[in-house]
Amino acid sequence: MINLFPELEQIWMSKKSKMHGLACVLQIEGEYFRMYPEVIFVDCIANTNKDEQALFTATGENSNGKMFTCLRAFLPNQQAWVFCWLFSVVFPNVY
Repeated sequence: MINLFPELEQIWMSKKSKMHGLACVLQIEGEYFRMYPEVIFVDCIANTNKDEQALFTATGENSNGKMFTCLRAFLPNQQAWVFCWLFSVVFPNVY
């Protein structure tokens, strides 16, 4: 995985706090996204693990109508700042 902001690691993760967010993209998913960036679907499902974090998924559709996942992220909640982080920090740095 790529740590986009190593200097902020101590702020995001400490012994007394929970993870604020984790986003990951596999190499093949990034290649699919670059090939078919026209249509992206996003979904967020609440309470997906024991910490009750939301799971955000971004999926795309190729020219044959087949779906592929292009980003997964565990989120602390579904507040506006989290989605600002995803769309203004994660997506531009990954893609």
